[in-house]
Amino acid sequence: MRIQLFNPLFEKYSQKSRRKKVEEFFRLMDPIKSDILLDVGGDVGYGFREIWNYFGSIIVVDLNKKAMEVVKREVKHARVIVGNACSLSLNDKSVDYVFSNAVIEHIPKERRFLFTSEVTRVARKGYFVTTPNYYFPYEPHYKMPFWQYLPEEIKKGSKKHSAIGHYGEGKYKRIDLLSVKELREFFPKAKVKGLRITIWPETLICHWRK
Repeated sequence: MRIQLFNPLFEKYSQKSRRKKVEEFFRLMDPIKSDILLDVGGDVGYGFREIWNYFGSIIVVDLNKKAMEVVKREVKHARVIVGNACSLSLNDKSVDYVFSNAVIEHIPKERRFLFTSEVTRVARKGYFVTTPNYYFPYEPHYKMPFWQYLPEEIKKGSKKHSAIGHYGEGKYKRIDLLSVKELREFFPKAKVKGLRITIWPETLICHWRK
């Protein structure tokens, strides 16, 4: 059984959210075309190609080999790396800006400090990291209201015979959304702001610029 009750609402919100993230990236980072961009966990980049296309040189890191083949074929100025966001095969301060959209919440809590240390290690001029807001009452991966507040046992059980959000029937992946406080603990030198499409912030943006 597939539950799609909130899908139309989510798609409308998602498009607006991506548009605002692009606007905020350029406003907060203020890059120049000769800068090097690293997209950590960029997948195929749909929704953020405007950012990619601005830069003369970009690097995209993702574990999804098929997605990296698509990027290599479609984005001629991109260097693709099939790799882990927690262990980047890049030198210190080797890129100007790091962009990462909705990746950190997929990383197990005990490994997130590896992700944040890698982002801050390779970024020379700035970084822009986004994640869904834990305190917004709609979970964007499973596309259900209040999903993130349910006990893990209930979430796993409800997925046995239903397809919810991005995950098919019987498939479950633990996702732990973050709060402003947690982001500030991981990125003590950065600023954190909320990105609002409705009445309160759905997305959190952690940003630092030299």
